[in-house]
Parts: sequence; structure tokens; C-alpha cells
Amino acid sequence: MKEKRNKIILLAAGIILYFVFGMLDSMRAFSAPIQTLFSILHYAGMICMIFGINYFGTTYIYKKQAQLGQPVRELIEKNDERNIAIISQAKARAFDVMLYVMLGIIFILIEQRTPLIPILLSAAALIAMLLTYAYYKHKFSKEM
Repeated sequence: MKEKRNKIILLAAGIILYFVFGMLDSMRAFSAPIQTLFSILHYAGMICMIFGINYFGTTYIYKKQAQLGQPVRELIEKNDERNIAIISQAKARAFDVMLYVMLGIIFILIEQRTPLIPILLSAAALIAMLLTYAYYKHKFSKEM
């Protein structure tokens, strides 16, 4: 339990360091040594966040799975029709949300008057996502 608390503290400290010193670093209102310190603390916060997220993304889940036990049960649950349908629905919802997020990013980039290259790259990513969707929709409609 103490390890989990320490990882939560590491994650929270990483988030705070990352955002606070990221803003202070982007202000460029301080002298060079202080600006370098802000930049170092900004990246230190990012590393703390990665370690904290890594704990909850991998270590914590593996420890929880080890408590459940039997690998046969995991195999059955993995191939269960209900779980496959739930995963497919979750991916479909995430795709729907991602479509609007990508459109929003493009409009935000346009509104901020960024150079043309990032806007075109964002649009290309959106178009690639939609083309992939169209390809698989056509492929699966032939199969079913």
C-alpha cells in the first residue's frame, strides 16, 4: 500500500512540475540560468509523470491479475464474446470522439495562426484516419 501511495505522490508531483515549470519556461522572462533550471524541472516533471503512469498502466494491473490466479480463466475471459463486444464498442466510441478532437485541433491551430505545415500534418492525420475507416468498413461489409 505504501508503494501505491508513493507512486500516486510521484504522479501528482510530476503533473505539477510539468505544468507549472512548463508555463514558467515558456514565459522566457527570467535570466538564462533560471530559465535553464525551469527547463530541467519541466522535463523532470515529465519523467515523474511517465513513471507514475507506467505504474498504473502496467505494474498495478499485473499485480492485480496475479491475485486473480488461473491463466485458463484469463484465456476464457479474453475470448468471451461479451468482452470482445465491449472492447469493440469502446473502440468505436473512442473513434467517434477522436474525430471531433482532431477537427478541434485543426481549428485551434488555424485560430492561433500557426504555420501551414502543422495544420496540413493534422489534416493529413485526420484524412488518414478516415481513409482507414472507409477501407475497413468496405472490407468488413463484404465479409458480413
